[in-house]
Amino acid sequence: MSAVPSQRPGASVSDLLVDQSREALIALAPDGRILSWSRGAEAMLGYPAREAVGQFFDALLVPEAQRSEARAALAEAVETGSNLFESVRRRRDGSLIDVEVSMRAVTASGVGSFIAVSTRDVTQLRRLRDQQAIEARFRGLLEAAPDAMVIVAQDGRIQLVNGQVETLFGYRRAELLGQPVEILVPPRYRDQHPDSRSDYFRGAQARPMGAGLDLRGLRKDGSEFPAEISLAPMQTEEGVLVTAAIRDITQRKRLEQRTQEASRLKGEFLANMSHELRTPLNAIIGFTELMYKGKVGPVSAQHQEYLGDILTSSKHLLQLINDVLDLAKVESGKMDFRPESLDASKLVGEVRDILRGLAASKHLHVETECDPALGAVLVDPARIKQVLYNYLSNAIKFTREAGTIIIRIKREGPDLFRLDVEDDGIGVAPEDVGKLFVEFQQLDASAAKKYQGTGLGLALTKRIVEAHGGRVEVKSVLGRGSTFSAVLPRASTVEQPAYPGAESPPAARNVRGANWPILVVDDDPGALTLVQELPPQIGRRVVCAQTAVEALVSAERDPPGLVVLDLLAPGIDGLEFLWQFRRMPSGRDVPIVIWTAKDVSEEERAMLLPLVSGIVAKGTGGAEHLAQELRPLLAPRKEVPGAH
Repeated sequence: MSAVPSQRPGASVSDLLVDQSREALIALAPDGRILSWSRGAEAMLGYPAREAVGQFFDALLVPEAQRSEARAALAEAVETGSNLFESVRRRRDGSLIDVEVSMRAVTASGVGSFIAVSTRDVTQLRRLRDQQAIEARFRGLLEAAPDAMVIVAQDGRIQLVNGQVETLFGYRRAELLGQPVEILVPPRYRDQHPDSRSDYFRGAQARPMGAGLDLRGLRKDGSEFPAEISLAPMQTEEGVLVTAAIRDITQRKRLEQRTQEASRLKGEFLANMSHELRTPLNAIIGFTELMYKGKVGPVSAQHQEYLGDILTSSKHLLQLINDVLDLAKVESGKMDFRPESLDASKLVGEVRDILRGLAASKHLHVETECDPALGAVLVDPARIKQVLYNYLSNAIKFTREAGTIIIRIKREGPDLFRLDVEDDGIGVAPEDVGKLFVEFQQLDASAAKKYQGTGLGLALTKRIVEAHGGRVEVKSVLGRGSTFSAVLPRASTVEQPAYPGAESPPAARNVRGANWPILVVDDDPGALTLVQELPPQIGRRVVCAQTAVEALVSAERDPPGLVVLDLLAPGIDGLEFLWQFRRMPSGRDVPIVIWTAKDVSEEERAMLLPLVSGIVAKGTGGAEHLAQELRPLLAPRKEVPGAH
């Protein structure tokens, strides 16, 4: 047997026993002042005797939350002669340990009365005991959980884990038990994690952790993974514990990234298709209109009939393209909505007038019933007009000759309004109602179907209504007719991004006199040919340029009185031309009208409106609509003396 040499020559056996004890042996005065401090106390609690003796034990060693309990335990020992209990002590470095404390009142001659205190560190024993109790209670439940489950005590140490934790993090169970939970947290987050953990324990309730934050877990090998974590408190005999359910969402993140990339590519595809499909159709419709109206020479009746067929088919194809693109934009959340306050009865009248000729061709009677108490509603007029147009055109299509169609608009409770289109047409079978608002679904899909259509109109209608915060409804009896409805908020719930300048009105520019030409900038030869037919309609000379560079040179040589600009062009695009043209002395106050097949986003519109006088979509077909937009800008005005 090897002996440990004494550092105190001449010490008594009892003194040596005290020195060699691993327990913290302390003598306290009845008021709690420390009278004696053993080497075991120095080793366990970190304070040398010179710092401890004379201090009140509770202020030096006991966490503030347990001090009243510690003073009560001392008072009980003084009164009854002894006390045995478990508590927590704070070491010199601030760390906490679990202890078993034995107090005994002692009275000795020449010394007086004091309290002998023996303190034993039971931290590991307590953790093992708690873990065993928790494991016995929760093991079966945790192992059945599909997620990695970690149970943490209030001091942040791991009490229990399930097998999924071992699989996910790469640790063996024994390596984690008793460790700070921060072992599973990436180093860059560890400093703030204890504060977040303490905040949670103060108001513990079941909730996701770090809502809206990018949470990460740290494996044993140092690799990280994106995590979804849910927290739930548990009240136990051992105190409050927190269960953390941890799920690896790497695959979900990858899927989200792929979805975002697919959405981006889809957006680019739609932008390209919008231009590539609408541009040639715009030319087809425009040239056909010129020929149909005899503006490029007389045509026979038979030729005019064929041209009318071409015009009708082209416009139908253009509408189909617009519907497909609109549907895709609604699905991707990229459709722009611009709510305005409007008189709903006026909107009903406009749509009815647009389709009056189609209804008259079948001798249909179209009635309107508008609730005068409805007043103004806040919606996107163009989109709600599109909804009513689809409903009414469908009613006309499926109503028999000389039938009746009723358009109703009325209040629906305090916050909603209802738009109904009722017909006495062929109706819909109950088993087919569910197909009505599905893309490309038609009730008669045979090659020899009687009613033409693509099955997109109602699907788009449903998406538009739902995007406004409303719902669609349909009631139908086969053979007796149908009622299609849209129930919408009177104040639209559509949220539009707030872009700088979004509320700015179109730029008010002064159009110069008739001697100043109209400069048209467009890379499409067909579009340029079309606008060259505009002078008889607008009374102005037209100068064409296929590139922005050519247009800038032309503007310098022959300053325009108005510019018609396509945003899409090779080399310098329309936006760059716009900035450069506005910096030219001759281009500072010239009105500019955007005429483009590009889908102009709300952000782009907000940027353009302070700089241009109007935005005209080529998707409306031909140059007729452009001429209508230009006429108000070209209204006669007095020449500025000395101009040009």
